[in-house]
Amino acid sequence: MEKYLLTVVLSIILAIIVYNIVESYEYAKIEAKVKAVKIGMSRIEVKKIAGEPQHIKCFTDNAVLTEHWGYKHSSLKSTPPMVVFDANNDRVIKVLCGEDYRIIDDKLK
Repeated sequence: MEKYLLTVVLSIILAIIVYNIVESYEYAKIEAKVKAVKIGMSRIEVKKIAGEPQHIKCFTDNAVLTEHWGYKHSSLKSTPPMVVFDANNDRVIKVLCGEDYRIIDDKLK
């Protein structure tokens, strides 16, 4: 009985470790694609590079209508990969990946 319980516990631990490794790998691939997006790109160009977003939300930032494309992210990261468009001209104005990667259109600084 003890060997069976130990086997079950070790199997669960191994499954958690494998899940976290796979999740980290998948997030790194998505993050690399989003980091390839440049300021001024169109929605079509972004889709070709980063693929379809997981969700799209619209906001008004400083009187500018913006469209935020959020991509799948690791549960370990607080900021998901995100591409922000000026909804009026269909161009990228911000690219965010995690806490340490942010590029912003010079006109917004």
